[in-house]
Amino acid sequence: KLRPSIGCVTLGGRVSRKSIVKFKAIANANCVDKEEHTNSKNNPTRREALASIKNLSLRVVFATSTAQLYLPQEATASWIGEFWRSRQSQNDGAKILAPIRSSRTKILEAKSGLDKEAPTVEDYKLALDLVRPASLNCYVYESDSGETFEEKVSRIQQQFGGAVEVCTFKILLKNVVLYISDEKLIQYATEACTRLINQFSMLDDILDRACQMEDIPAESIRRELEATIDALDAFELALQKCLGLA
Repeated sequence: KLRPSIGCVTLGGRVSRKSIVKFKAIANANCVDKEEHTNSKNNPTRREALASIKNLSLRVVFATSTAQLYLPQEATASWIGEFWRSRQSQNDGAKILAPIRSSRTKILEAKSGLDKEAPTVEDYKLALDLVRPASLNCYVYESDSGETFEEKVSRIQQQFGGAVEVCTFKILLKNVVLYISDEKLIQYATEACTRLINQFSMLDDILDRACQMEDIPAESIRRELEATIDALDAFELALQKCLGLA
């Protein structure tokens, strides 16, 4: 049961909508804080992006409290959404979109390493070592001896349905669509996120099989890498549309 904080307005002993808006923003900030502590020690780009989301959430709480003093409830909700999107859209969304762009850089590097007539097993292993961190903890894969502690924690959380979201792409999606009312746009972005995660999983599978010395054409692997880049582009475009940048 939710308990209103000091200064919250209650109606008939129940928490008001204004208080719920505050609570959601604070809870979201706390959730991001847990994510940052658990998964981002060795990933500065992820850490900076999640810290930006957390700070933005806290600013929304402060701005909401101020707006409630002067604006009616409907106007307050509209103003919060506009404020949230304007902060996320700064510098063409550079901070909020940074993890996607960092992921794309790793996939391009993996693709470049396989742009040869006959890639070796070692080439495939190097590519896989780039693909897995580029997935930003968004799918489960088999453990190996080179797995970091953070990657192992993330994998275990995914396998056993941890309460804290570990997939950075899903965290970005959740925060970008938080105050959007266009259901079609939300569905469009959600589907783009799902396709991206599925594509990463397929890419991991084919690379892992190549590392196990299965006879897989190099061109097939390159096509999966290109498909992953396309999926990253599509997800970034979807978020840009949600932010009013495209």
